Amino acid sequence: YDLSVNSFKNVVNSLIYGSSESVIPYNDSKVTQILRNALGGNSKAKFLFHICPSVKCHDATINTLRTASACQLIENTPAYSIVEHSLIQQVNEQETE
Repeated sequence: YDLSVNSFKNVVNSLIYGSSESVIPYNDSKVTQILRNALGGNSKAKFLFHICPSVKCHDATINTLRTASACQLIENTPAYSIVEHSLIQQVNEQETE
């Protein structure tokens, strides 16, 4: 669990503060591999972070809120893919044959 959380933080920080030539460490954990398109790809994403009101979880809650705040700084520019209707029909016809 901690490896995935740290990998997620590293990816977020690389997306925010890294240069355009820096490598984003998506392959460090399964979580970041799964979230690759949502974090730095061609999509819009919303994240839900769980925090605990207990005093025992104070440090974890603060770290979670910092990570959530950092995620707000990620800038994706999703592009819409336009596929012609006739092309879709051709693919569907080929699949049914």
